[in-house]
Amino acid sequence: MALESLLIIIVIAIGLVAVGAAAALAWAARRRRLTYTISDATVEDAWDRWMDGGQLSDAERLLRGALLELLDQPTLVAVRTDLERLAAETIGKAQPLTAVREELMASVDRRMLNTEILRLPEEIKVRVRAQSTELHQTDGETRRYIAANEWRLHVLREYAALRYGDKASNDWFAVYERAAQLKQRNLRAILERALSGDTSDPHGAQFALVEGELRQRLLKVPPGMRFRNPAPVSD
Repeated sequence: MALESLLIIIVIAIGLVAVGAAAALAWAARRRRLTYTISDATVEDAWDRWMDGGQLSDAERLLRGALLELLDQPTLVAVRTDLERLAAETIGKAQPLTAVREELMASVDRRMLNTEILRLPEEIKVRVRAQSTELHQTDGETRRYIAANEWRLHVLREYAALRYGDKASNDWFAVYERAAQLKQRNLRAILERALSGDTSDPHGAQFALVEGELRQRLLKVPPGMRFRNPAPVSD
């Protein structure tokens, strides 16, 4: 019984990633417009900056090197093509920066979910993957997907910086990443309780409300706005 309940929880978590993005979109359609300057920078400019690496920070260069070791040429081509499609779609929207931020949020959520899938016991992973066609079917495929998602996320973040001025230390993205770490820890606690036979989630509804409110507020933050340095989230 505990195993079946755990499978349900994981499948629901997969769905919530998509639902959260849809909720953010719905809110964006109702809120006031952000104002910001738009440059002529393209996603190709952001891609070239990450491929070259010379203008990245030390931490970004280290990450760049690690990711390129994991990504083959066909994967890089596919990621670039997808980013070009995304950029073309967002440019045509009334609030293009909001659309870019929503995709960055979704990328962080995908990182969180797939990282937790890798942590599951092997028996659980096999059954979860069998029940969801949205999941990659081996650990190797999942790790490569996480690497491709990470590369795509950082190029998109660079694009937001170059075109919309939407990148700063301790900005809205840093706040959302911290929130995602807390959500990941919450999901991990739910899975651990389910493995021990307890499928309750006493704070789940409250956490979902807080997360939804946070998404709404972060979509309204002006580009370049900095927050106080958040404390790290321990595993």
